[in-house]
Parts: sequence; C-alpha cells; structure tokens
Amino acid sequence: MDSVTMRSKKKHLLVLLSIAFLLFCYFGAHRLKRRERACDLQETLPSYLNPSVPSVIFKSSYSHEIRTTKCDLKECFNFTACLKNGFRVHVYQSSVKPVSDSYQRILNVLRQSSLFTPDPSQACLFILDIDTLDRDILSNDYVTDVPSRLKNLPLWNGGMNHVIFNFFAGTWPDYEEDLGFDTGKAILAKASMSQEAYRVGFDISLPLVHSEHPEKGGEPGLASGMNFPLEKEYIISFKGKRYTHGIGSETRNSLFHLHNGEDIIFVATCRHGKSWKQTKDERCDEDDLEFERQVLLQNSTTCLVPRGRRLGSYRFLEALRAGCIPVVLANSWVLPFSEVINWSQASLILDERDLLQVPQIIRSLSQEKILAMRQQTQFLWERYFSSMESIVMTTLKIIEERIWSHMKQEAVIWNMPPGGIFHQLSVSSFPPICPICETPDLELEEGFTALIYVTTNPASSTVPFFHLLKNVLKSRNLSKVSICPLVLLLLLLERIVVLWCADSVPQRNLFPVVSESLLHILVPPFCSVSARFYPYPILPHGAVFSLDEDASINSDELDFAYQVWRHFPQRIIGYPARSHFWDDAKNSWGYTSKSPWNDPDHFVQRQSCINTFVAVFGYMPLIRSNLRLDPLLFLDDARRPSVFGCAAYLLRL
Repeated sequence: MDSVTMRSKKKHLLVLLSIAFLLFCYFGAHRLKRRERACDLQETLPSYLNPSVPSVIFKSSYSHEIRTTKCDLKECFNFTACLKNGFRVHVYQSSVKPVSDSYQRILNVLRQSSLFTPDPSQACLFILDIDTLDRDILSNDYVTDVPSRLKNLPLWNGGMNHVIFNFFAGTWPDYEEDLGFDTGKAILAKASMSQEAYRVGFDISLPLVHSEHPEKGGEPGLASGMNFPLEKEYIISFKGKRYTHGIGSETRNSLFHLHNGEDIIFVATCRHGKSWKQTKDERCDEDDLEFERQVLLQNSTTCLVPRGRRLGSYRFLEALRAGCIPVVLANSWVLPFSEVINWSQASLILDERDLLQVPQIIRSLSQEKILAMRQQTQFLWERYFSSMESIVMTTLKIIEERIWSHMKQEAVIWNMPPGGIFHQLSVSSFPPICPICETPDLELEEGFTALIYVTTNPASSTVPFFHLLKNVLKSRNLSKVSICPLVLLLLLLERIVVLWCADSVPQRNLFPVVSESLLHILVPPFCSVSARFYPYPILPHGAVFSLDEDASINSDELDFAYQVWRHFPQRIIGYPARSHFWDDAKNSWGYTSKSPWNDPDHFVQRQSCINTFVAVFGYMPLIRSNLRLDPLLFLDDARRPSVFGCAAYLLRL
C-alpha cells in the first residue's frame, strides 16, 4: 500500500515538474524574444538628443503618403510642347459647377495672364477648373466627385503637365495630407507641405492664405516706412488658438511658461470647434481677454509661428506683412517657395524642441540683423505674397525655370529687388542679364543734360516753362560739392534740350540769354509722349533728366538727383509723385496722385493707359520701388568732416 502511494506521488510530481518546465520554456522564450526585439529597436531608433537626426522623425503623424507616384520632371513631365510652343498655360473650361472665391481668383489671374492660351494644343501646362483648394470633407467647398471628373478629362493623361492647387488637405481628427484623389503625375502646388510628402524639384510649397486674399494689387507692407525703432515694445509675441482637444497644440500648450506679460507675450484663445467649452481649462478665459492680435503684430520685433492643426499657419503671412520677423516652430514644414527664397534672410527657423531657448535666441540678434530681416520681410511680402496674382505668377515662374534650367536665375535675383518673377525666360533667346548683380566699369561723363518736353506755346516769360528753365540753369553755377569725406561728386549742367511739340517756336528773346551750345531747341519728326525717349544724336549716353514743361522742381532738387544718379548710374532716378493701385470696386488698376494736371480728361486717359499696359503685358509691369536719401543737410559745410552723414541715407524697400 505504501509503495503504491509512493509511486502515485512520484507520478504526480513528475507531471507537475513537466508542466512547470513547459510553462517556463514558453514564457521564458517569449520574454527573451521581446527583450531581443526591444534591443534591436533601441539600436535602430535615433537618439532624441542627436542633432544630426532630422526632427521630423519624431512627428510620425504627419508622414502619410498623399499620392501613389514618386515623380520628377524627367519621369512625369513632357517637355515637347513647352520646347515647341514656349511656356503657355491652358485653363480648362469644361466645368459647370461653381468654384470657391479663392479658386476663382486663381483662375482669373491665369486667364488674364500673358502666358494663357485658349488652345490646348499650344499649351505647356494645364490647370484644372475643378476646385481642389479645400479637401477637408467637412468644408462647404469640398468637391466630392473629383476622381471621376479627372478620368473624364481627355487631356488628363495621368496628370502629366498638370498643376493642382491646394490649400487645405485632410480633416478631423488627424488632418493627414490626404487630398481624397490620386494626383498621379501632376505637379502639386500645396500649402502646409511636409518634407516627407514634398517631391523636391517637382512639387511647390504655397503659403496658407485667407479666403479674402486680394486677386491683384494687394496691400503694401505695414513696415515699409516704419523701420524704426528697431526694437519694438515686445521682443516676441503670439496670440492664436490653443486646441484643448485633438492635435495641433503640442507647442502651443507650453507657451504660457514663457509669457512674462512685459516684453514676451504668449496668449491663446481656446475658442475652436463646437466642444471647446467641455475641455477648456482655467487659462482659457483669462488669455482670451488679453491683448489684440493686430496690435501685437505691429508692436513686436518677432512673431511666433507655431504649427497648428496643419503645418502651415495664417500667422506666417500676417507677420510678414506687418514687418514682424517670423519665428517658425513647425518641424518638417517646407516653407513657401523655399526653392528660390532664402528664408534665413527674413525669418528664424527653429526646432520645436528649442521652444524654451527662443527668448535667448531673440535677444542675441543685433540691431543690424533685425533691420535687414525686417526690410526683407517687406520685399518678400510685396513681391511674392501680397495677392493671388503674385502667388500664382511666382508658382509659374518656378516651373518655367525648371523647364529651362540652363537659363535659371541666380538665387540673388529672387532675394533682392526687383525680384525674380519679372524676368521673362521664354520671351528672349538671349541669356538672362542682371544689371543689378554686377557693377560694370562705366566711364561716367561729368554733368547732365536736361530734356524738357513742351506741348503748349508759352504766352510770356512768366509761364511755368520759363521758371523751370531758369531753375535748371542755376545748376550751371555750382562747383564741386562733397557731402561726406567718402564721396566727391561733380554737379554740372552740360546742355538743355527743349523738345518742342507746340504749334510754333517762340521768339529767341523770350529765352534766357545763354550760349547756343548750352540751349538747343529741337523739333522732333513726330510729337507724342514717346518722342522724349527717342535716341537723338544730341543726347549723350550719360545722365538725361526728362522734365515736363510744368514740372515744379528747383535747382537743389536737380543737383541732389544727379548726385544720387552718380551712385546708381544703372538705375532710374527721379521724384515720383504718383503710384498705381488695384481698385476692387472697379476691378481694374488705378493711377493716383496729387495731380498737377488741370484737365480731368488727361488724368482719365492716364488711368486707361495703365490698364492697357496690363492687357498687353498680361500682368502689372510697374514696380513699387523707391530709394530714399535724406537731403536735410544737403550742401551744408558742417556735414563734411563727419562720416556719420553718410549713414544718414536710409534705404526704404
């Protein structure tokens, strides 16, 4: 009996030991595999502190694919039509469905452009009349049947040579870069473009703009004439949305740690969506009451531009226009037109992980750096972003330079006035010439010629024409003048040429008594405004001052203009009193000034001439550009021994 019991106990013990051994083998091996996988993963994961690793790795939520093809110009673009017919753009006209106001402005700009062709067989690029700007399915402007409509386009060809514009992609809650259709081989011009989705040399990153962004013209920068004081009331500021639920507030939720209420202002409103009240915290009500956003923009040296729901932000262009240097905290964001624009000249691009170091970085900027960056913000805003026309034409210019890459402009052209969009590559067969990029060895002739255009017979010697003639002659008596120890200029009138387009030439005794070699009266073969630009043999190749008979200008102003021209002989120098602007009410360009013309019909003709200019060129050819030199102490001897006088020249862009 005892032996049976002992065998039974041994049997049960052996079974238990076998089960325990099997359990140990199973769970032990599984745990060991997990540890090995963790070790392998740890070896392959980049270090968070490794500065050589792009920060975009740590933002996986933005790395979704948005198209099925990986394209470049060699694989996904047909150069044949472009090389045969030039750079022409065709806009589809098959759609009967209405489009959003923003997309309609883009189509208007394209159809009014000199690049537009109604014949698709002559086109190099094709633009859809299907509204693809807003691809958020919750938006009222979302178009649902885009895939089927693309397949029905006879010229679609998988998207080859097509350009698709998009401002908003993805929707709640992840806001993935998903357009809802396959763009195929089309070039994607998109806002909030990430580095993972961006096809270098093929796609184009656009700015995020408000729906009321103007079609043409655009407002000038707010800091164009207000560069001083260099350091504003706040060194950096931000007021915007802070999302209490969902993505987009990783950075914004930490801003209150840096807010000091004195020279650093970081406040955020929680008002967004429909359920923000259920998730708001104790800071929401307080932050929402403090400060006004536009006031902060114009009174801050720098403005924070953090990522939001999407990578791009309206704040970027708002800061640019206000002359507030953007401080970008949006890892993996491809900045607008970064292929041609050097954003380091106008903004600070920092890593989101460096948020707590932002104040220290801002305080380390020198005043010279602040001034240069602020001026650059105004140039970039007015040239490339102030209107839909600027944005669209810049997009087309970048594509054109990719096609004719051997004629591509240097980066300096894009990043200094007058900018890169006015150089027409496909119009001329000659290589691009940049007169402002090199200083030619010019043998400047001393003195200047005054060309006076006369259209009315002077009744007496007291009319404005003879007053102007006497003021010009006063420059004859000036000798060498030095405005500072570094500059020595000659001010000397060489000759006066009166371009006589009136009925009859008056008696010689009405003119001042001067030698015939100084005063020349010339009757042109044709009388029109263009007659003054004809290269008459009597005119030298140096400085020619073109004056109207009723111009109100004194000798000091003439001498100062000549002095400036000696500094910039390749530039047009003058005293502009008139400017152009886009009139939304009339849907046309306007020409405004404190006009000296007494005949109102004459002014109306000038207005009409401006719009004829635009119709011929396909865009506004006039450029807002001025150089302001301070003439307050001009001709003052007390200024000669001081080099500081030279620094009084202020460049206003």
